[in-house]
Amino acid sequence: MLHVDIGKQLAFDLDDAAIAQLESHEAVRNHMRYIALRNILMDCHASCKKEDYPNDEVTWRNNSKAMAEKKLAAMLAGEIRSNSSGPRVSSLSPIDAEARRLARVAVISAAKAKGVTDKEKIAAAIAKYAAKPETIATATANVNAARALMTDDIEL
Repeated sequence: MLHVDIGKQLAFDLDDAAIAQLESHEAVRNHMRYIALRNILMDCHASCKKEDYPNDEVTWRNNSKAMAEKKLAAMLAGEIRSNSSGPRVSSLSPIDAEARRLARVAVISAAKAKGVTDKEKIAAAIAKYAAKPETIATATANVNAARALMTDDIEL
């Protein structure tokens, strides 16, 4: 399931069949890839403002391009985020991280449905939901199931 939030509290939930159908059309697939990559690379250099370089447009463009190149290099290396300190590493255990992920999915969906936008309230609800015994049990089962899939006998 892919949840696509398009703003204005509007969203689509696309199942694997819908995603496969979109990707089955070459022009649509190429357009989605282009727009996604374009938006990601545009967003990563948006903080480099022309006003910060009032007399040097070349440096402004070069710094913007360097930021985009860094992002693209990180993505090519399989990393979602790029920063000067390297890839982000969670301080949470795998089970705690999975419990937080499950809590975020549940709480954010509920918050959107109820029109709640208070970030502090949402963060508190996520922390509370992640600590529930049921959430931890599900997270433990998910982590154990994922570990069971990891094996050295895959022939490639």
